Amino acid sequence: MVLSMSGKKVEIVGLDEYGKLYGLLDGKKIYFRYGIPGDIVRVDIKKVPKGRRGYELWAEPIEVISYGDGRV
Repeated sequence: MVLSMSGKKVEIVGLDEYGKLYGLLDGKKIYFRYGIPGDIVRVDIKKVPKGRRGYELWAEPIEVISYGDGRV
C-alpha cells in the first residue's frame, strides 16, 4: 500500500541493530532495501504489516537529491 506521503525527502542514516538500512521521517524509522548512508533521496513510502498490530514503513527511492559522505 503506497501512502500519500510519496515524494518526501528522506536522509539515509545507516544500519540499525538488525542490520537494516534506515532513515528518519518525522521521527519514525523508515527502512530502505538499498542506498548509501548520507544520501538524501526522494521516496515512495509503503506500509508493511509486522506482527499482529504493528507495521513498518519501507521506502522505495525514486531519485537521489544529494550524495552523502558514504560514496567513494
